[in-house]
Amino acid sequence: MKITHLPGAETLLIIGILGNVVFIVSALNEVWTSIRIEKGEKIMWTIAFFFIGTLGSIIYILLGRKPKAPAIVYSNSGWINWGHWLGTNRKATKEIVYVDYTTAKNILKKHDIRTFREYKQFIINFSSEYSLPSMPVRTYKNEWLGSKDFFGK
Repeated sequence: MKITHLPGAETLLIIGILGNVVFIVSALNEVWTSIRIEKGEKIMWTIAFFFIGTLGSIIYILLGRKPKAPAIVYSNSGWINWGHWLGTNRKATKEIVYVDYTTAKNILKKHDIRTFREYKQFIINFSSEYSLPSMPVRTYKNEWLGSKDFFGK
């Protein structure tokens, strides 16, 4: 397990960044106050400190921030799903429990939904209130008798 996945890792990261900044500032102060180093070398040292510090930060961000398989890494420490981990709180389609076919038909009848266009707009507007699938043909494939039956035409 990487240190970035442990509790308090963000605090360690901040301490590390601050330590790096203090090191660079003190090293640059030493270089620029030295009378033995020529101006051209001072500029090269300055560029080198900033370049290496930036390069190290970029590598850390690209490689160390998120695990490649978070479901495995966090399986024993509170993994819920991708939506929770990414902060979107969305569920995978296979995790959603939809209302049954008859209940869906009753909801559509109650709200006078008669076409797929109206249905799509309805599930966009009322997705939190009703658990209706975006593709009822697939979800209700065993009960599906056609759109006329589903929309009660």
